[in-house]
Amino acid sequence: MIRILDKQRIELSSSLSQDYDISFNNQLKEFSTEFVSAYEAKERRPQSTDDQFYIILYNRNFPADLDKLNILREIDDKNIQKLVNIGKIKDQKGIEYLAAIFKKPKGRKLSEIIEKKGALEETLVTGIILNQLSSSIATLHINGIMHGRVSLEKIYYDETNGNITLMESTSEYVGFYQSVASETFERMVCHPAAKSHRDFEADYYALGVCINSMIFGANAFSGIPDNLVLHIKFESGSFDSLHAMTKAKTNILITAKTEILIRGLLHDKSSERWKDKEIQAWKKRQIGQSSPSRIHRYANSSFTYNDVQFFSTKYLAHALFEDWSLARKTLRITDLSRWMSASSKYPDAEKKLFLMTRGWQSEVIIPDDKIARIIYLLDDTGPIRFRSASFHPDGLGNLLCYINNSDNEQLKNDVFEAIDMGFIEGWIALQEDTEMYKSINLGYNPRRIKFFLRKSEMGFGVERCIYETNPYLTCQSDMLKGYFTLGLAQTLSVLERIKLPPIEDTFDKNIMSYICFHAEVDDSIKIKQLQNLPFFSKSFKLKICAIFALAQKNSGLISLPNTAEWLKNSCIDVTEKINSSLLREKIIENVNKFAQTGDINSFFSALADSKTITKDIIGFRSAKQQFKILSFQKMRLKSQKSLDQIAMHLGLRISVAFSYLICSIVFVVITLIKTH
Repeated sequence: MIRILDKQRIELSSSLSQDYDISFNNQLKEFSTEFVSAYEAKERRPQSTDDQFYIILYNRNFPADLDKLNILREIDDKNIQKLVNIGKIKDQKGIEYLAAIFKKPKGRKLSEIIEKKGALEETLVTGIILNQLSSSIATLHINGIMHGRVSLEKIYYDETNGNITLMESTSEYVGFYQSVASETFERMVCHPAAKSHRDFEADYYALGVCINSMIFGANAFSGIPDNLVLHIKFESGSFDSLHAMTKAKTNILITAKTEILIRGLLHDKSSERWKDKEIQAWKKRQIGQSSPSRIHRYANSSFTYNDVQFFSTKYLAHALFEDWSLARKTLRITDLSRWMSASSKYPDAEKKLFLMTRGWQSEVIIPDDKIARIIYLLDDTGPIRFRSASFHPDGLGNLLCYINNSDNEQLKNDVFEAIDMGFIEGWIALQEDTEMYKSINLGYNPRRIKFFLRKSEMGFGVERCIYETNPYLTCQSDMLKGYFTLGLAQTLSVLERIKLPPIEDTFDKNIMSYICFHAEVDDSIKIKQLQNLPFFSKSFKLKICAIFALAQKNSGLISLPNTAEWLKNSCIDVTEKINSSLLREKIIENVNKFAQTGDINSFFSALADSKTITKDIIGFRSAKQQFKILSFQKMRLKSQKSLDQIAMHLGLRISVAFSYLICSIVFVVITLIKTH
């Protein structure tokens, strides 16, 4: 679990608007995406006449990775676009954003250069350009950053000096806009917003595609629909399909050495794919042909499904996912089991398949959850797939953010159901390196996410899952839509300044989930001191007070008078359940005193004073019992028979008393006579 309680390590500048003159009326479409807006930024005190800058404003519903931004700010590599500063800034409407200042690249996009001039010299590409790109990618990886969008659109080339600039990739979900042609098998079948951010080898795969396009002056798959590109790659493998499509578009020939380079970078097995080390060895002719890439066609025999022959479990897994309803109706488990037994690279695959399908091999319609498990057994390195959803566990947080702002209800339901059914845990169990997916590395605990998703109580549900998987996301409440806040202190400080609505039977889910996440409330809210007092312990309003009291304590803020006053006005009616006017006035007096000081914890303790409430309950019960006795006696006075009985008993008592009195007088008189 990642808790964002140490914001000190991420310094957000508050002086961007003082240091730069921002042209908010002139949006730079070249650097803008659907997740960020870019604008011209001019230094008020220029350090250099050559440098130009622009600012990116991150949409508040986009989970900008502050760790990544912070690391990029420290990297000083001439071939990596320079991130000058990160901080908060308000636009012309007064809305606050997370913002980043970037230095503008020099030169033009390689895609524009190739479009106008055609193919680049092979020696230029495999020399100067490759050296700079490979080195830049390696630098990012050393610092724990995957680029995810290495493409000709993201590479600027300065023809005057031959310098390359690899542009930032923080303005989109990792690989969101990357083309299917430039993605590996595992990534191209994933939802664009749900790809892994730790698949470093994929950057070198994309580099191989870029080199191919630069040398041949053409995008081999341009004009071909993504689904067809995907099938071509599955059929022939990455290098062979790219090579064949390129030859169909151009007559340019390349050297055998360059072909070896591209083949190594496009290897379909990530562990065999060339990286910077192999590229350097290739330059010195210390490395030759890479091992054959057989992922797309490693089986000796084919499996026929839907009149198509499959030689790869990866390709079959995608075919099942592509037409889910057809897979449920037509997949034959016994045939699949025999084929996997004969051709699978996983010796225990048949056994696992049998255990997963035991009891329903002869079912006419295979259940959805079983199809999902068969898919990730067939393709254990591919994404989790369930009906319309396809995501890598690393990309769950991004996907939750994306669908939270989407109208695709089917996708939302499928993702939530996949989490609830435990597919993430099942997928992780099949991985060779399960250490990579422990909570500390994954960034969240899949079991906790499932637990939080199932809970409908305040502070949990979908909203809580979003914050758990996106710890740097600002609070998504509409009440805070004009602000960018991080953590409890900043969020409570903003709530202190705005007018909050009265607490009724519900309250803003986003605010409560955000506070519960950062205050580390990991289970149902229980007020221990009031557990034996059902009405008070279950009071929604008192639970709200308890959460805000804990939040203030964890935030380090000493006084929140406006928030305390708001809580008092919303929750003071709880005291109406106290029967004694004296005790009620005592509680209200203490509540008012602590509310004025802004000490929510003391205010809550006064409002939920168990001793006073218990004393009131005991006193009320005693008074109630006494009232019942008196009421019974009063009712008896209304009956003549009862009155006669009372009179008779009273008369008897008086007679007995009179008799005792006479006896006493006689005894005294006799005693006096004897003494005299």
